[in-house]
Amino acid sequence: PAIVNLLRVKELHGKRLPFAFSAINKMPDGKMQLTFEVAGPMRRTLWIKEGSPIGDTGWTAVKVEAKFEDRDNPKTPGHKMRVDVSTVVVKRMSDNKEVTLRINEVGKNTDVEAVVVLPLDSTEYMVLENATFKVREETYRVISIDSATTSVVIENTATGQQKVVHKLD
Repeated sequence: PAIVNLLRVKELHGKRLPFAFSAINKMPDGKMQLTFEVAGPMRRTLWIKEGSPIGDTGWTAVKVEAKFEDRDNPKTPGHKMRVDVSTVVVKRMSDNKEVTLRINEVGKNTDVEAVVVLPLDSTEYMVLENATFKVREETYRVISIDSATTSVVIENTATGQQKVVHKLD
């Protein structure tokens, strides 16, 4: 049997954005300046204009919507407080995927990442939808990742043959 028939899904987890949208300011020229907090070993704050790349993250801030809502103040019942509920649409430059972020929303998942394992030699492959990976000499494209069934549908790029990879028992 083909070695690909031995593949199993070990686990699924969300792939998070490497930054959070934290503030918005209107500039004298009418454009919006956005503040992003970039996570990682070198935590940093970036101030960029709408339509600009978000540092070297591979994402661009496409469109911002400044918005406020009056909500009940939990500390003083019967009184309202003004809450910033602004959003920004960010676009991943590699595939044009767009994600909408709320202000101060941390840990937003953009994709589901699957860990696929070949039990024969315990080789692990980290895969995302539409990405390719190689098992020995064969190249496969990930068609879909299904969180509900913990399965991954892959396609042999040479033959077009598809296979469903199920969860490791």
